[in-house]
Amino acid sequence: MTNRKKSGASGMPTVTLYKRQREIVDYLAQYIQKHGYAPTLREIAGAIGVSSLAT
Repeated sequence: MTNRKKSGASGMPTVTLYKRQREIVDYLAQYIQKHGYAPTLREIAGAIGVSSLAT
């Protein structure tokens, strides 16, 4: 018996994301599509409403 999840269209296992994780992934995809490179951590934090980069 295995704990593997079904694979998506890409052949990669599918993963369920929390709402906040999905928001970040969507932001990253849109930003990269528009600019051609990934945003900085500060830009990501600003986009999702995080005021500090500290842990």
